[in-house]
Amino acid sequence: MSKTIEPLEWVEDLKIGDYSLDSHTKEFLHFANVFIDAKNVGNAEEQLDNTLNRLTEYSHKNFPTQEDLMERIHYPSLDEHKAEHKKFNIGVAKLLKKRLLLKRTNVPADEYDERGVDGVLTDLADFITDWYHSHLLGADKRLSDYYNYEYKGE
Repeated sequence: MSKTIEPLEWVEDLKIGDYSLDSHTKEFLHFANVFIDAKNVGNAEEQLDNTLNRLTEYSHKNFPTQEDLMERIHYPSLDEHKAEHKKFNIGVAKLLKKRLLLKRTNVPADEYDERGVDGVLTDLADFITDWYHSHLLGADKRLSDYYNYEYKGE
């Protein structure tokens, strides 16, 4: 069995202060933790398709809302933040492709992941935890600080 993954927790550093955006983050944490729990007990394959779909929904709901806020407040790191959102979408697309290739026969050797479904599950777990640590606790925290202390002046 692979290493145990710690659940992703809501901490105050994740709070932006916008109800909609904070709700999106909480939704992300919920479905991410459902997947993580399933991976830890060895039945993550049952959650794979749902988790990939939820990641797509999350980006479609959260990113435009967040980018609208950043434009309204003239956030100085808007372009860099949007680039991270784009990287997220590319990462999800790659995971979806890997998942689809597992379901097909006659996949070209250069596109086939020899690790099979376990490789996709591991890549998905890494993707989710990396996003939490690098983006949510990093880039979104910087946005929160700007929004609450520079823009709103709290």
